[in-house]
Amino acid sequence: MFTVSPGVSVLVKLIEGTPPDWIKLIPREEPVLKARFLAREMETAARRVRDVANQVSGIVRFEFSDGEATVSAIADDRDVSARVHVLDV
Repeated sequence: MFTVSPGVSVLVKLIEGTPPDWIKLIPREEPVLKARFLAREMETAARRVRDVANQVSGIVRFEFSDGEATVSAIADDRDVSARVHVLDV
């Protein structure tokens, strides 16, 4: 675990395997989406969807619309989501 800023820490879980070439997934041209969240709201949303995400693939999805982000995860028999307020950038 390491601290990003006061009140925000990150816990990293290493897994075996070959990682994807994630650098190719980062957009290089406009528009690049930028969003700010309150750390506590994002943490609460991530905790809400964590167990469902871990049941299958570990994938957590973000959908942005009208000043909110919907954080969601889908497993075989469950679909869970939480909304997070997006701060002005």
